[in-house]
Amino acid sequence: MRFQKINLVNFRSYSSASFDIGGHAFVVLTGANGVGKTNLLEALSFLTAGSGFRKTKLSQIGKLYANASLPWEVKASVIVKDIYYDLKTYYRPAEVERRIIEIDDKKVAQKELLELSKIMWITPIMDKVFVEGVQGQRRLIDRLTAAFDPEHLNRLSDYNKVFKDRNLILEGKSLKRDPNWMEALEDQLCSIGISIAAARLEFIAQLNRLFTETKMAFPSLHISLDGFLENRLQEQSALIAEDEYKAYLKEQRNDPYRGVDGIHKTIVNVVHQGKKMPAEMCSTGEQKTLLFSLLIGSAQLQKQLRGYAPVLLLDEVVAHLDTKHRQALFNELEKLGAQTFMTGVYKGDFNDLADRDTYFLELGHGS
Repeated sequence: MRFQKINLVNFRSYSSASFDIGGHAFVVLTGANGVGKTNLLEALSFLTAGSGFRKTKLSQIGKLYANASLPWEVKASVIVKDIYYDLKTYYRPAEVERRIIEIDDKKVAQKELLELSKIMWITPIMDKVFVEGVQGQRRLIDRLTAAFDPEHLNRLSDYNKVFKDRNLILEGKSLKRDPNWMEALEDQLCSIGISIAAARLEFIAQLNRLFTETKMAFPSLHISLDGFLENRLQEQSALIAEDEYKAYLKEQRNDPYRGVDGIHKTIVNVVHQGKKMPAEMCSTGEQKTLLFSLLIGSAQLQKQLRGYAPVLLLDEVVAHLDTKHRQALFNELEKLGAQTFMTGVYKGDFNDLADRDTYFLELGHGS
């Protein structure tokens, strides 16, 4: 997948902007802080499923005018397996309180966009993903899993809704107190939870296999999941696991303040294979290279399974890399064959890309 042209309207710092990048393998955005480098990458992150890499409210993205957010739009032409597509997403609060997605001028659901448009990213806030708690790690694994199973995000959304409805009944805040309704909700939690856990395990198994079979410049890693359903699915059939979870949920009704277990509490364990060391115990630099391994490995796997590599968005990733690791990153990305967008303050940090298929764009205030 390669972006050819990008158009933004009222997106963050951009009133109106067009970029003709011509499908180059590397797109390097440089310039001082605050000129819109990350904003452009964020715009691209909306051209796949999800809520962008900043997880910002849609109403806070449009340029502000008279203390009100303007409608915004992101449009791009892309090539996927030699076929051109026009992708568009926009938010018009006067019409509907959600963003609309179009492929070739036809409105589609996020699932359909995800099936076509594969985009992955690393942002500065992710540098601490291995040390700042399980929620961020679980969210990262779910986002990577969704790239292989487009229904995964919908299942997570459905699970959270059903989980919330069940809690409202237990807390006495719901008018629906029929025991049959509670049982129906728990049946849904079990069914959806099993599907989520199974999708995670399948993705992790394939990724671990890839790291066993493939050598790359960055550390090999091994991932495992520790969760109520994931543990049982690795030991017994899905039917038995589902029955056990139903029994657990029924028992938990008697002690609602204990907190319910499930796929929302699954722990992700990442191990640096070379050192046999948990990621959270590795140095800051090693954790960054593990993050590169996870991203590039997932992209390689996606290329194997889908026939094309995803677009990669790397925000401020090279500034703190030494020359050796910077060259290793560029070499791995070139070998992968993915179109990669990178940002940085100094163009000199990307000198090693000058002789490769690279489009350099220096942004300034007012770009």
